[in-house]
Amino acid sequence: MSNFNIETAKFLIDFAIDAYHDEENLSISSYGFKLVKFIDNKHTDTQGFIAKDENRIIIAFRGTSSLKDAITDISIVKVRYPKIPRWFFKPRIHKGFLHAYLSIKDEVLNILKEETKSKSFKIYCTGHSLGGALATIMALEIKKLLKIDPVLYTYGAPKVGNRWFVRHYNRRVKNSYRIVNDDDPVPQLPALSFTHVRNYVLIDDSKNIVINPRLIEIIEKSIEGIVHTLSGQSLKEHASKKYKELLDKI
Repeated sequence: MSNFNIETAKFLIDFAIDAYHDEENLSISSYGFKLVKFIDNKHTDTQGFIAKDENRIIIAFRGTSSLKDAITDISIVKVRYPKIPRWFFKPRIHKGFLHAYLSIKDEVLNILKEETKSKSFKIYCTGHSLGGALATIMALEIKKLLKIDPVLYTYGAPKVGNRWFVRHYNRRVKNSYRIVNDDDPVPQLPALSFTHVRNYVLIDDSKNIVINPRLIEIIEKSIEGIVHTLSGQSLKEHASKKYKELLDKI
């Protein structure tokens, strides 16, 4: 049974959008949050922020916004997910996403260790597009390395790894929701031998929420996504503000 919460989805989309802003232009204070750390790795151009209020910590990652981000997106060779000792059923992960994540991993995890040392927080990971892929990896690592159960909400996120990575992820991260606009083709990528983590939250043509739709519906949406890509509508349908617009109507 999914514990998807529409109000949480509406709340976190604002943080996913905020991750596209520079540090001085963040609007998190309007939600009662204070900035813990602005993340900005110059080598990979991976950006985001960590924010907190009295009971919650939110980690938000920026989506594709630069040439380096685009290079990250297209580095689709699968590499072995680190520190998994299996020799046959090997979890493999998108090389570009892993490289970007590793560039900020220690910084983020060290901050979370410090923040949660003397106080318990509910931890949320979020992001749009590339940011959603990074948030997905972050959620898994928080569970594995910090032994904390995170909550993940992503928007228009691409696939992160192979089915063995997804199995490894799904066994550990229970509160995981990837929100997909019906007309957004990006969640269909990368196409070959990549798959998605749990739970598929579809916003359909009627602006209804469908959680974990049937296989035939998934196939139909994949075909529609290809059509939208070819028709030039994909950028508009993939935009983070489009997701906010759709969620606000639900």
